[in-house]
Amino acid sequence: MARKRMVTRTIEQTTAKVMTLNVVTAEVTITPYTISGELTGDALLKALQDTYQTDTMKLVHVLESTVESVLYGMEEEEFIKLAKVLPKRYVTVSESENN
Repeated sequence: MARKRMVTRTIEQTTAKVMTLNVVTAEVTITPYTISGELTGDALLKALQDTYQTDTMKLVHVLESTVESVLYGMEEEEFIKLAKVLPKRYVTVSESENN
């Protein structure tokens, strides 16, 4: 069986344990969240609040956080089916000479 071609990407992600408050029941819980990027301190709390906070669940304080590099991948055929085609990033010398 031939090996399938893969598209891969290594992404930095931050996992944080966050103190959350349910404003309806006044219950405080510690909840783990994961977000893309290498964030710390107030920037991490703000990004998590923007992504996960609701009217009834407030993210109050980051207790601890870790950053790790994770390798993601998918088969090339699946990538082509799901990906959005983007414009070229640059024009090569040979392409500019042809115009």
